[in-house]
Amino acid sequence: MRPHYKHTYWLFLLIAGWLLACGENSHPSGSAAPAPAPTQPAGGAGVAVTLEPAFASLSFSQPTALVQHPSDPQRWYVLEKSGVIRTFAGDSATSDAVLLDITGRVAPPGEGGLLNMVFDPDFSASGAIYIYYTGTGSPLTSYLWKATIATMSPLAILPG
Repeated sequence: MRPHYKHTYWLFLLIAGWLLACGENSHPSGSAAPAPAPTQPAGGAGVAVTLEPAFASLSFSQPTALVQHPSDPQRWYVLEKSGVIRTFAGDSATSDAVLLDITGRVAPPGEGGLLNMVFDPDFSASGAIYIYYTGTGSPLTSYLWKATIATMSPLAILPG
């Protein structure tokens, strides 16, 4: 065996053994293995993690995405499953504005709804955004819609 293959061989055996040991019902009694006990980081000191609400002064109904404007890091867009895109500026914003309401076009049941929005790679020149949603009707159909944010106002949108 060549010297540099020796390490690969042992790494392969280690990974294969670990995968076999982690298989379902690998506990000797035939029942699923008990969950491992939580471990402490090296040194035995615990790390405290605190979660704090982002944009605590704002409230949204079933948000599906949070998108940051590509050239204005203070401008945010929140997509709501029902078909509404809201926008606000800054971490300490206390109000938002409706950028787009396509609730008549969107079917929100189950996994459907207004799902995503992305900015065109050449957004600074084109102003184009792409909106992905599940449309109404049967069968459920997904749509990718190109629209343009008007240059005269960051809150106006024009169909593409």
